[in-house]
Amino acid sequence: MKTENYEWDIELVEAMKSEMVNKKLPLHIQTGITFRAECGNLMMPVQIDYPDDFDLNTVLCGVINKTYILK
Repeated sequence: MKTENYEWDIELVEAMKSEMVNKKLPLHIQTGITFRAECGNLMMPVQIDYPDDFDLNTVLCGVINKTYILK
């Protein structure tokens, strides 16, 4: 089992949670208390636990691309 810690924009946190539920991904997401970044965005600390053989980067890139409509 691997664990990653991030600080994400609230919109990305919600998108990742939705992706996890909709695709039944083997992730465990824990969130902390919302705070406002220096740029004014609402951010949230996130801890993600996932199996060693799970490719979190691919899933995360897909969610970021969908959320922020990147090509």
